[in-house]
Amino acid sequence: MRNEGLYETWIPFCLKLLFQSAFTDAEKEVVILRTAWRTGADYEWGHHLRFARKAGLSEEQIEAIATPAPQLRPEQPEHEHLGLLVRATDELLDLHTVSPEVAGELAEAFTEQQRIELPMLVGHYSLLAMLLRSLDIPFDTFAKKKVAS
Repeated sequence: MRNEGLYETWIPFCLKLLFQSAFTDAEKEVVILRTAWRTGADYEWGHHLRFARKAGLSEEQIEAIATPAPQLRPEQPEHEHLGLLVRATDELLDLHTVSPEVAGELAEAFTEQQRIELPMLVGHYSLLAMLLRSLDIPFDTFAKKKVAS
């Protein structure tokens, strides 16, 4: 909080994405963990492991997120579209957009509100990764380093 004005402006947006997401907790955490893994944001990875577990993601699913080509098995009915969210996250990080194919799949699986939130969620956690890595923010004592790069 060394830039108080900026922090006070940013925090409501952060809290909206974190606690009032249009996505289920499991869907949101998949997007956050994938973004953290792809951007090398070990700090965020460590923080969100506990949220992902609380949201019902299995250790197998969490480990899969931290691989180049993850295959996320839907272990619960509400996990049906987690793999699609990983693909969309990867495209947003690589292309800064989603392909027409992925956009079509997203339109079938998610609401308009969720499709608007998705690039904002990926963008926010990319921004956070840049901030945390650039300032070399140390891990909290409870945060664990990510699985593998």
